[in-house]
Amino acid sequence: MTPVVLDSAKHADLKYHADAFPTAPFVPVIAPEIPYCADSLVIVFTIEKEPKMVALLGRTKNVLIDKDYKGTVPSSVQNYPFFLAQIGDQTAICFDEDAQQIKGGGEALFKDGKPTPFLENLKEVMKNYADLDMRTRVAAAEFQKAGILEAKELGMNSDGKSASLLNGFSVVDREKLSKLSDKKLADFARRGYLELAYYHLRSLSNFQRLGDKIMQLDPPTAPKA
Repeated sequence: MTPVVLDSAKHADLKYHADAFPTAPFVPVIAPEIPYCADSLVIVFTIEKEPKMVALLGRTKNVLIDKDYKGTVPSSVQNYPFFLAQIGDQTAICFDEDAQQIKGGGEALFKDGKPTPFLENLKEVMKNYADLDMRTRVAAAEFQKAGILEAKELGMNSDGKSASLLNGFSVVDREKLSKLSDKKLADFARRGYLELAYYHLRSLSNFQRLGDKIMQLDPPTAPKA
């Protein structure tokens, strides 16, 4: 990925088209879309000081979202290659210069040096996304603070041998969640976090499909004897 700040002079002829698929093995998700993404994707938490909620798309690359995919596409994928970044005291729209979505024709971003309606709408979409992304990060931080996240990994058995396909993520521990105090559970319910936990846990039923896709399209390399 090569991030670049969008500039009306430097990128006057830049155009965007949406007919490309994600390449990353996981992508961020925001709270409002999680109930819908949970139908087709596995939603987990990253293991880091400030955890994020992400949808797993594969082991080393995306193996789920393609021309035959029928589920909800996360907003981060729909927005790509554009994203907001803090540049000094201002927030600027940036883009991935390597993205296929800006190679060739498509929607113009500028006309006569000024933003097109498409770009103006994109700015509003990105601002709204940034706000929802921050709220989702706050929710993830609250789950971590409550001590209910547990590290997990995805393994598969093939020909009598077990293989670790994915690790470095965590999920809500049902037992620890149920043992939270009534006060904490009420607070989580009021803030919509219990609903978020429910859909996250429901999404874990998609692990089998994800594992099957990984073994089919991006299996781990067997260690040399």
